Amino acid sequence: MKMLCMLLAMILSTLLSFSITAQDIEISEGRTAKFINCDNLNPQQIGAKVKNDFIQTRLPYWNKDKKLLGGSNVVAWINNNSITAIKHGYRIPLSVRGKKKDVSYQVIVNCQDETITYQIKSD
Repeated sequence: MKMLCMLLAMILSTLLSFSITAQDIEISEGRTAKFINCDNLNPQQIGAKVKNDFIQTRLPYWNKDKKLLGGSNVVAWINNNSITAIKHGYRIPLSVRGKKKDVSYQVIVNCQDETITYQIKSD
């Protein structure tokens, strides 16, 4: 009986690890949405807009991200020194701390197309 309980515990543990990995895979693809015109903004202003966009506009509707983070009550930050200018926009690393997990997003803002793309960075 003891051996059976240990075997069931190992199977359950394995299944849980697969479900967490599968959840990470499901939301690792980039998600693109419309964004503001940012041609006249400096990198720090764009970083602030990205942080607000994530917390106020994206996270409330991204149930998989909320589940991964442990809810909507998160802290998000951007290191302004890490914002990189790229062709037509910026690459912005966004860090988000939730109750369950910290998640890092790679955010691409395209000022020409007025789009924003979020992608979870793999650890």
